[in-house]
Amino acid sequence: MYREPIKSQTIGKPATNPSKRSVTHKTIRTQTQTQTQTIDGPKTNTAKIETFDYRADANANISFIVFTHSHPAGVKARDQQRRFCRPLYEKHGIKHVFSVGRPSYDWRSRDEHIQGQVSTRKEIDLGHQLLKEHERHGDLLITPNRDQYRDKSEKLLSSLRYAVDQGVDFILKTDDEYCVNVEVAKRLIRSRPLQNEIFMGWIRWNGTEYSVMKGSDGTIAPFMSGWVFGLSQNLAKTIVNDDWVHSMLFSTYGTSSDDANLGKWVDYAVRTHNITVDHAADRKLMMKVPGVKQFKDSEVSMFVFTYSQPSAIKAREQQRAFCRPSYEKHGIKHVFSVGRPSFDGRDRNRNAQGQMATEKEIDLGHQLLKEHERHRDLLITPNRDNHQDRTDKLLSSLRYAISQGADFIFKTDDEYCVDVEVAKNWTKKRLAKNEVYLGWKKWKGTEYSIMKGSDGTRAPFMSGWVYGLSRNLAQVIVEDDWVHSMMFSTYGTSSDDANLGRWVDWASRTHNLTVAYIADRQLCADIPEINQQNATKRKFCNIKVAVETNAHKR
Repeated sequence: MYREPIKSQTIGKPATNPSKRSVTHKTIRTQTQTQTQTIDGPKTNTAKIETFDYRADANANISFIVFTHSHPAGVKARDQQRRFCRPLYEKHGIKHVFSVGRPSYDWRSRDEHIQGQVSTRKEIDLGHQLLKEHERHGDLLITPNRDQYRDKSEKLLSSLRYAVDQGVDFILKTDDEYCVNVEVAKRLIRSRPLQNEIFMGWIRWNGTEYSVMKGSDGTIAPFMSGWVFGLSQNLAKTIVNDDWVHSMLFSTYGTSSDDANLGKWVDYAVRTHNITVDHAADRKLMMKVPGVKQFKDSEVSMFVFTYSQPSAIKAREQQRAFCRPSYEKHGIKHVFSVGRPSFDGRDRNRNAQGQMATEKEIDLGHQLLKEHERHRDLLITPNRDNHQDRTDKLLSSLRYAISQGADFIFKTDDEYCVDVEVAKNWTKKRLAKNEVYLGWKKWKGTEYSIMKGSDGTRAPFMSGWVYGLSRNLAQVIVEDDWVHSMMFSTYGTSSDDANLGRWVDWASRTHNLTVAYIADRQLCADIPEINQQNATKRKFCNIKVAVETNAHKR
């Protein structure tokens, strides 16, 4: 979901028959529209939400349903919703349910025909928890899809279909960090002509602000940010009844973003069914739930660099397709760290002035230039891309990442994405004044003899597939300790991840830093198209979390 306010208006793909298209884009703003609302009112002033005297007309007895998107494991957030949002809804006679997909924690191939395969242990345990929760509260709507980000559009369509069947006049959706401000919703509804449908939200996007908003066929359409939005019943009914097949086949024109897809469904309904729709946006439609953490771009900024070989074009394309949308959604810059092509069997110690690169190195160099001209996301490090030189590659990448000013720096191999939600969760939970070194798996440094450095020393470290560092810790390594870090041959090995563990250990002992070591196997998500042939590298999706704070431990 996208979080910046729009500054201009645009209409999506032109109608085939302009006479059938009738859209009114109405942005409604109030005097305190930029103020952040909470359950207890505005945070920055004492203004109260205006109460309206509804006249005895068609809007006097309007009915609502609110469904809240929630993760299977989001028990705490649902309890907070029941405590803070539910009373507001019940006051207005509004039914409220939680929309939850089936638990999905399974790293096995989904394309294999395996009859009788049972769910993973975590999926089974979470299923039992959800059954007990529903027995107690009776407010869970389990949708027929796995609860994964890329399947949120199916979750939304199933939720809308259920809501339409409830026979209410208006349908509202929230994420579980927020409540709907019902009074504002009623005002937005009352302000429209009675014969018009309505599509409302707290922020409206044009659909042109970011490349990830463009659909698979290049189309764009305005939409409301997915945190909180609402639809009139007839508009929702058109989307999930009349246009069900079109809506379900969103892969032909949409993306994995359910809110952007909803905008495309509204746009399609307008063009196809001669519906007039008012777009209404008011920031006060959304209220924060105390005790549930909301996403704030200002809280934590992140930078991700992905190790990639010069010839690994396919892997980079898969990264752009699968990982990049998640990073862009959170405003995270992402680059590929690539060393210079190295395919030269000639003696490197020979004094050969004027020697040209090999033909393969030249061809790959041209390919990388073209790729960078197209995507502008390659960081070419000043070293040959050989395994024995990966530590130099790491130091150059860290130094570049520091220059980008992010609070946390993450590194992945090109088979994996960083799970941003897991990463943000841990960076927010860290102890005050602690530096952070986190990864998907923590090694003690004593498991294998090859982990021992050239001087016999060992240090704990995170597996090199996916790991991250707080900015200050990385800065100490590549600035204050640059000479020590570069001279890793005196104490380290050719393994860049093990060397990083030594640098962290050195920094904690030399600069009196307190470093929290955090290992969570959910930090990394694999890309099936890349890893389907590598079963060994896919056995990491177990939940085993370890947190350890070391000040001077070796």
